[in-house]
Amino acid sequence: MCCNGEGCKFWRDYVDSAKPYFNVLIDPYRLYSNVDDIRWLFNNPCYWMTPTFTMVVGGLSAGYPP
Repeated sequence: MCCNGEGCKFWRDYVDSAKPYFNVLIDPYRLYSNVDDIRWLFNNPCYWMTPTFTMVVGGLSAGYPP
């Protein structure tokens, strides 16, 4: 995971010159109820970003895959 002025980028397995798995850009979004209300997600003081990472190990037996 890397957060900079362009937003946040996530990789599954980072290697040099690999493209990110997905990006979260720092673009404003408009509310559906009021199109004149423009907000920036990362500038909200109550916004919590909690990345969740999952690891799958060996299926049901919890051993090494064949």
